[in-house]
Amino acid sequence: MLVLDGCILTASLFLAYVIRDRYLGSGGLNPISEYVWLLALMLPIWLVLARANGLTQVSSYRTPQRMLFLTVKVQALGALVLLSALYLLRAVEVSRLLMQTFLAVSTGALVVERLAIRYALRRRIKTAQMNGQRMLVVGPNATAARLCEQVLHSPHWGAHIIGFIVTPATTQTGLEYCGVPILGGLQDVPQLLDSQVLDEVVVADSRLDPDVVQALVDHCLTRGITYSTLVRMPSAERARHYAESLGGGLYSMALESTPPHSLQMAVKRAIDLAGALLGLILCGVAFVLIAPLVWIKSPGPIIFSQTRVGRNGRHFTLYKFRTMHVAADEQKQDLLAQNQMAGPLFKIRNDPRITGLGRFFRKIYLDELPQFWNVLKGDMSMVGTRPPTPDEVSQYSPRHRRRLSVRPGITGLWQCGGNGRVSNFEDIVRLDCDYIDRWSIWLDVKILLRTCFTIVKLAGQ
Repeated sequence: MLVLDGCILTASLFLAYVIRDRYLGSGGLNPISEYVWLLALMLPIWLVLARANGLTQVSSYRTPQRMLFLTVKVQALGALVLLSALYLLRAVEVSRLLMQTFLAVSTGALVVERLAIRYALRRRIKTAQMNGQRMLVVGPNATAARLCEQVLHSPHWGAHIIGFIVTPATTQTGLEYCGVPILGGLQDVPQLLDSQVLDEVVVADSRLDPDVVQALVDHCLTRGITYSTLVRMPSAERARHYAESLGGGLYSMALESTPPHSLQMAVKRAIDLAGALLGLILCGVAFVLIAPLVWIKSPGPIIFSQTRVGRNGRHFTLYKFRTMHVAADEQKQDLLAQNQMAGPLFKIRNDPRITGLGRFFRKIYLDELPQFWNVLKGDMSMVGTRPPTPDEVSQYSPRHRRRLSVRPGITGLWQCGGNGRVSNFEDIVRLDCDYIDRWSIWLDVKILLRTCFTIVKLAGQ
């Protein structure tokens, strides 16, 4: 699907060039060779977004409404990212009308492609019902019953269970199990492989003797039949399963409740690096203006550094422009009784330790510009959870520690909504866990946009 998407996007760009050059406007476009570089920008954006939004999964094509909604969503988001990138690159030689034509052509072409994919999938299901993957399952048990259920509800697999094989560990008696016939015991497997039309042998009984398993493998591979085994993993709300080969026939099955190390995470890191480089440029300019003001208002270090806790408990040094008096840490003990946050987080609305200039810096988040260095180093991300201090973490309960399972961020759901509105630590945990559960590139983009809007709005006040 991704390869087909790439071909269609490439063809759409060339077709848009022809339409724009011959039928729209009065010509004046550069040679087509000077626009080929746009493909290096477009293809990663569209393909990553398509994969992230589920357009490479069969489930997205079950209804035309969901399929079309996801296609339009990817187009809108891709257009936003592409046009923003062209603006930042100052690519003035790229015709706006050309880009608009490309977006219109590619939208129509991708919609036609999605409809064709859905039609092909429906045809495949009909074909599979007549001539699909035929499986023999060893071990009628709860795991095998679950497999039967999955096969029944996943017709696009094109799979059929033709029968079960009982094992010494199974006590199943009778002629059927889950409506599927029982064809015999382990001793009958070689004869069934020779007499039946079979594509795969699936072992559902994890208690089989290793020698028996090796014999089954030899029977299958000798005849060129696929051997597979089922692994039952515990289910958990909003968690994902991942398999990884460790070599030597050893595989790891993981259950993760945090975003995986995948292509989407690579894109997130690329966004972090781009944002960090841009942010550090702004930080350098701001430092020239801010440093003298900070020193005049409160002589001492310009940059404030503090130990914070990052992903899974890693400690790192966080940097900010100093907004408090130099002796602020010593004064904290005297102010604990005024804490307005319920929980381990310390926060008071009119903190006397903050200078007048520092209050303005905090209002528009100007004090956080040095944190782009933390993002560049990999300690933090552009978007994430709030980085706590070690003394705060020491008061956490186990469920609070889940907010430490991802890199902390400069901004997040709590910050972009105006962190002064939240007065309960449990609400912060809920927002952070909600971010972890719903994480996507699109969510990060929305949070960054909302943060920018919040800063502009507060600066206007």
